[in-house]
Amino acid sequence: MLVILDNARNVRQVRPLIPAGPRCRVLITSRDPLATLNNARHLHLGGLDDANAATLLTRIVGVGRMEAEPQAVEEIVRLCGGFPLALRIVAARLAARPDRPLSHLAVRLADATRRLDLLEYADLAVRAGLAVSHQQLREEPAGQDAAHLLCLLGLADLPAYTPAATAALAGWPEHRAETALEHLLDARLLERAGPDRYQLHDLVGLYAREQDLPGDERASATRRVLHHYLATAQRAADLLNDHTEAGLYATDQAGEELPTLEAANAWLDGERDNLLAAVRQAARLADGSAVGLAHHLLWLFDRRGWFAEALEAGAEVLRQARERADWQAQVSLLQGLAGIHQQVGGLQESVRCLEDALACVERTESPRRKAGLYNDLGITYTQMERYDDALTALRGALVITQEEGRTLHEGMVRSNRAQVYHRQGRHAEAEDEARLALALTVKEQGNAGAVGVAHDTLADCLRARGSLEEAVGEFRMGIEYQREAAYTMGLAVSHWWLGHTLHDLGRHDEARESWRASLALLRDARLITPGEEARYLAQPVPDLPEAIKNQL
Repeated sequence: MLVILDNARNVRQVRPLIPAGPRCRVLITSRDPLATLNNARHLHLGGLDDANAATLLTRIVGVGRMEAEPQAVEEIVRLCGGFPLALRIVAARLAARPDRPLSHLAVRLADATRRLDLLEYADLAVRAGLAVSHQQLREEPAGQDAAHLLCLLGLADLPAYTPAATAALAGWPEHRAETALEHLLDARLLERAGPDRYQLHDLVGLYAREQDLPGDERASATRRVLHHYLATAQRAADLLNDHTEAGLYATDQAGEELPTLEAANAWLDGERDNLLAAVRQAARLADGSAVGLAHHLLWLFDRRGWFAEALEAGAEVLRQARERADWQAQVSLLQGLAGIHQQVGGLQESVRCLEDALACVERTESPRRKAGLYNDLGITYTQMERYDDALTALRGALVITQEEGRTLHEGMVRSNRAQVYHRQGRHAEAEDEARLALALTVKEQGNAGAVGVAHDTLADCLRARGSLEEAVGEFRMGIEYQREAAYTMGLAVSHWWLGHTLHDLGRHDEARESWRASLALLRDARLITPGEEARYLAQPVPDLPEAIKNQL
């Protein structure tokens, strides 16, 4: 005998219905994992992939209509997200209207505000199916936190949720948030997105955003999670930038603990997309965290080569700062945007941003900000081969850093000045300036990235002067420090020119390995495609990638 128990709520409901006979079998479907059933074999079903989703539609709608509109099919499949019930409802709608093109429904489904309404037909409804699971959580004492959390998750436009961010969103201790997340996972209202990471299916997210919450709770929960990201990004930037970012932007959230440089880099790797989403949401809501989030995102993404996303997010927050005549915010954002424009080859735009930032500084009470702006102007002018202008700007930066006793920053400015000298053919001066820059950055312990860049600059100067063996050693030291700081772009540059130095020494296999390492970093940062990487590696001496050309 085969007993089928469909849509079982929990183990308590199932146990009394399981027959005891030796020739009996039971097939159970449930949203609950039913993990405590004895002698059970579990099959966990996820969503349908695109091919199987299209096959399901084809069986009901017909091959002819599907083949006639492949782009509409692709869009419908994407909008249903592999959700079997959603696909079945869409198929029923299409079958009931054989005279309508598939593109008509695809366009309507693309409107997120109507999607759940359209995913209801006759006795089938995605919203009702989700509501059943949600209501079951509400009715169970152990599930009430999870039921409430589902409503809150709809407030944060995050690609994934960590226990720490969720705790901030809900205003709960982290262990309580994690327990609620696991309950939602068991109820199939969340999906696993990696270790300690969870995500909402798009359709579940639409359902969550429909749920009623008091206005003040919505505002406070959203503010908490945005400020959680501000506090954590500030801590990461502080660790990565020699403790110059601490307390730069006020926040009442603790953020995540990042005890080490390694922890800061790991957090940035894991939270890249969430940090970008937080900036976008803060900008859309005109939340007070927007400027701080954008400032830290620009700096952190710049180091990793994540340029395109940073430009888009930073530009919107800058527009709002201009509307408010917030001069301090404009200085921070313009400087961050200038650095990224410079690294993608937009040198004129970089100069314009820096000149605008200098004009904004005149309206603030922070003249010390000029040092960084002059330094960045010096870098950009160097890239433009305007060497006299570069030296003038760097001289302005050097005066301020020396007057204020900022030894590390003086070392950075001198490192950039050495780059100008060696491009002018003033090789002895370049080497002397580079050695002084290295001594100053090493003296101020704690900024591995700056020390790595100083070694790289000295290597450039030595290479230009013909001291190739010594240059190899300096490049390798620069790579070691920049790897510690996870400074992607600096690493890519050092590996690239180390490759050329090794090639000039006749050490061709080592050179190719160094070029390979550089190109892999550029590929991982999405600055070149895998195909471009392969084409570079197919050349005996690879052409200079644009991403390397745009670095000092």
